[in-house]
Amino acid sequence: MARRYLERADICLLVVDAEEGITKQDAHVGGYAWEAGRAVILVVNKWDLMSDRGEARTRIENQAAQHLKFIRHSPRIFLSALNGKGVHRLFPAMQSVHKAYHVKIGTNELNTLMKDAWEARPPAMAGKKAPRIFYCSQVQYAPPHFVLFTNLTKAPHFSYMRYLENVLRKALGLAGVPVRVIIRGRQK
Repeated sequence: MARRYLERADICLLVVDAEEGITKQDAHVGGYAWEAGRAVILVVNKWDLMSDRGEARTRIENQAAQHLKFIRHSPRIFLSALNGKGVHRLFPAMQSVHKAYHVKIGTNELNTLMKDAWEARPPAMAGKKAPRIFYCSQVQYAPPHFVLFTNLTKAPHFSYMRYLENVLRKALGLAGVPVRVIIRGRQK
């Protein structure tokens, strides 16, 4: 039933209990949202109950790094639903993530950005020819999908794909948004 609601959403608020921390169930639900291509904001509730907030923040961040790697770049909002503290930060974060989720970038700007990233750190050579990028295009938004047309005969290592996603995420302000990068190469 939860999956049906995810299909209709643009943004998912993954609410975790500050005392309990991030559980396997939280990670499971967050994974559903991310796989469905939904933007995610991590909301840490019951923040008013934390006596040592510095230690609690470090614990939550460590748990997020361990269990929620796929949303490591998502905004985090620490709040108390009971007394309303911190709730005022939630709606601006939602607005920012929603705007990023629907981002559209011009082809010229995208080509410049991706060619610079490609030249700064080209993928490993596949065969005898140096890897080249011909052009890029955004083929979808909500979430943004980008296609890079190259001379590669097979997809580069997943770490290189993550590098390209992170370049796009940083340049376009896509925190919390799943970015899809597809490389189209030449067929042998």
